[in-house]
This record gives sequence, C-alpha cells and structure tokens, in this order.
Amino acid sequence: MRVSLLCLTLAVALSTATPALAAKPCDGPGHGKLLIQGGGGAPEEYTAKGLQLCGGPGSRVVVVAYATGNLHPHSKGEIEYDVLVAMLKKSWTDAGAINVTVLDLETDEGSAIAAVEAADYIFFDGGDQKTLLKWMDGAPAVMAAIRRRHAAGALVGGMSAGAAAMPALMIKGGETADLTAIKSGGTEIGAGLGFWPEVITDQHFVKRQRFARLVSAVLDNPAFPGIAIDEETAILVSGDSFEVFGKGGVIVIDARHTKVGKAAKGEVQSGRGMRMSVLRAGDRFDWKKGK
Repeated sequence: MRVSLLCLTLAVALSTATPALAAKPCDGPGHGKLLIQGGGGAPEEYTAKGLQLCGGPGSRVVVVAYATGNLHPHSKGEIEYDVLVAMLKKSWTDAGAINVTVLDLETDEGSAIAAVEAADYIFFDGGDQKTLLKWMDGAPAVMAAIRRRHAAGALVGGMSAGAAAMPALMIKGGETADLTAIKSGGTEIGAGLGFWPEVITDQHFVKRQRFARLVSAVLDNPAFPGIAIDEETAILVSGDSFEVFGKGGVIVIDARHTKVGKAAKGEVQSGRGMRMSVLRAGDRFDWKKGK
C-alpha cells in the first residue's frame, strides 16, 4: 500500500525561542527513535521522558495536534484557538519544557517547515487518526520536512491517534472495526504516517477491548505484526527492538508464520500457529525476530 505524503505545519511559536536557529539532531539516547504511547491522557512522566531522551527541558518540541480536527486560527470549535493552544502548551511546560511550538497548518508553510527543521522532538497528539491523516495529506512539504528531521536524528512521538498513525498501515478507528468478531476485512485499514512501516499499531488496547479488531487486521495482513499498547503505557522503538515502560502492558500478535484460512470479506477468519507475547514495563522485545 502506498504511504500517503502526510503533513503538518505552520508554527505558532509558544516560546521566545526562534525556530530558524541552526538545527541540531536530538543528541541524547532518543536520537532518531520513536516514542509511542497508548493514550489515556499524557502522564507527566511520559512527556518528561521524551524531553529527557532529547537532552532535557531545553529540547525544541514541535506538537502536531491536528487529530483534534479544529486546531487552526479560524476554528469555530467549542474552545477558542488561543485557549486550545495554551492548553496544549501547558502539558509540556508542566513537565519542564521551555521551548514548544504548535504547528498551524493555515498560516505560513515556511514558518512551519522552519520549526520542524529546528526540532529535537516532534510529537503527534491524540484525537482521531483519520482526521490527522486528512490534515497531513494537505501539507506534503511539511510532512516531508518531518521525515527528513526524523532521519537526521529527531525523536518522533505519538499518543493515542498519533500512536495509531505511526505505521504505514493504519487502523482507521474504532467505529470502522468489528470489535465483537474476528472477520476477514473486519478492520478497515488505511495509509498511515509510515514512521514504523513494518508493523500495525493499536492503542487503548485492553481498556477498550480491541483484541478482535487487531487480530482481524493482522490476519488480513500477516506480514505485519500487531503491536498493541494499553493506556498510560509507552514503548521506545530503536532499530529492531523496543522497550516498554508505564503502568500497563503491551501485547504483540504475530502471524508471520501463521497458516491463514481463506475467508471472503465479512466471514469469520481463522489462523493456525499465531504467536502472542504479553509485555510489561522493563521488558524489551525484538519485533523483527518476534521474541
């Protein structure tokens, strides 16, 4: 499946820092990695973890909040734009951040790209992943800048919808999936952001009882193991492995060596020899080897 060029943009600077400063890669242990959280709010320790990985409170953070659907200056939403931006900033400043920019896709593409090019940590917030992808598809130049920045060493993070959008194959959302039966085609898949193209991710997993939808997605796409992250739980992805931290668990559903049954769309699906791993804080997992 072709990964769409998704995007983000325009910088509403929330600090006095100048995004056009010469960019340096995230030079801490988070260099070029992915920090993915399962939702259920953004615990301060998770936000602080991302800052720590990129060198501390001075890390230049760019927040992509378009999964909310109404983050733009002319929004008619229930919350005023400036108030919403201030709320987004507070979750970071409470964790110690002093240099935060929220992308504004409607104002000036050049400013957005400059903010991304200076970023140490680019964070995709929660909401609805289909909405996030719709906005990102409309800003390909900004999305390309984000990809370049990650390749150069910036940490990329995602929470909830931002977590679901990390792979190339993205589960479109809870309302598009059958949560009560494992069926062929029971989980609608679309193009994601493509930062972790070899897997399918799911979030709020145990809390929202999403087992059936992920198993359906994996059986339909057996080359892609499913990585399910529960609420208040995160993984740090580095190379071929990831480490779990937080309060909940991570479940890996692997059908790469499974004999998948033949089923028409809508029929109950089957598979023999699937592997499942249940992980908790402190566990490391080699997702390429499946162990």
